[in-house]
Amino acid sequence: MNDLLITSIGINRIKIGTLKSMVKRQYGQLAISFIVGGLAVFIGQKLISDTELISATLVAEVGDYKITLSDFQRQLKFRAGEYRSKIDPSLLLEEIIQERAMLNYAKQQHLTDSPDYQKSINGILIGKLKSLELQPKLDDITISTELIEQYYQQNKAEFITQGRSKYAILFLSHNKSNSQSLIDVNEQKLKEARTIAIKQPTNQNFGKLAVTYSEHQTTRYRGGELGWLLQEQKSTYPVEFLAATKQLIQRGQISPIVQTPKGLYLIKLLNRLPVKIKSLSKVKNKIYYQLMLAEQSKITAGFEQKILATNKVVRYLDNLPEQLSSIEKDSSVPTM
Repeated sequence: MNDLLITSIGINRIKIGTLKSMVKRQYGQLAISFIVGGLAVFIGQKLISDTELISATLVAEVGDYKITLSDFQRQLKFRAGEYRSKIDPSLLLEEIIQERAMLNYAKQQHLTDSPDYQKSINGILIGKLKSLELQPKLDDITISTELIEQYYQQNKAEFITQGRSKYAILFLSHNKSNSQSLIDVNEQKLKEARTIAIKQPTNQNFGKLAVTYSEHQTTRYRGGELGWLLQEQKSTYPVEFLAATKQLIQRGQISPIVQTPKGLYLIKLLNRLPVKIKSLSKVKNKIYYQLMLAEQSKITAGFEQKILATNKVVRYLDNLPEQLSSIEKDSSVPTM
């Protein structure tokens, strides 16, 4: 039918041109203007009437639902695209009819009254809205190299790897009620252990000495190793113990016997890693994603505020239940 309309327009244009030449010789330019204008109105009316005809022409009825030729053409364009000429119209029509029949039946079964149905429809509409108005703005976000470098310089503390140290210990406990003689005995034991430990390789923990001389149950069966301790890490160890660890500089260095309210310690530094600042090249991608997420959140928040501003919103917070459990028993309340 579209081809017929185009052909009709073409023929009418030829007629106008021929008539224009004939009248020009006999009646002059004024007559030409009236005649050409009248023909244009006639052709426009014909086009309008043909469009209305397409919209009103039925190709099928499914229950009370009417499928027009215009509906069919829209479906053809949507489903087939540039391959419209290869589609069998009757097969496409049957597919549209079957789809409509399914929808009619679903409505008869009151499936459209389901909260899940409404939630799905709402989700589709919101998704469409976001794809049209929000997503283009998110796609336009650019994070420049200069912005990444600026963030790195202003937030270097985020990219610092704290210094950490690994120690091995020997520990003999006592408390205020213990006699000085017992404390002296423990101190002598640790002196013996220290003499032996000094002769061991510097990169070795206390080994069997921990089993023999230490009462620290967590470490005595693994050579006294405490594992890694961060320099800025809060610790439950006595302040005297922590002060002694800071005096150990070289690997393998062993402390003097450290007296604390909890007991006596012997400490060996096994390894120490200094504070390090990660280079920009190593954290560039991390910064990029941080900035990208921040910008996305900012744009999304602005979009949501814009949408809210188009609505009158009244919140009756006093009417909310104190606990959600109070309304969960009411099955008539839909969950959206």
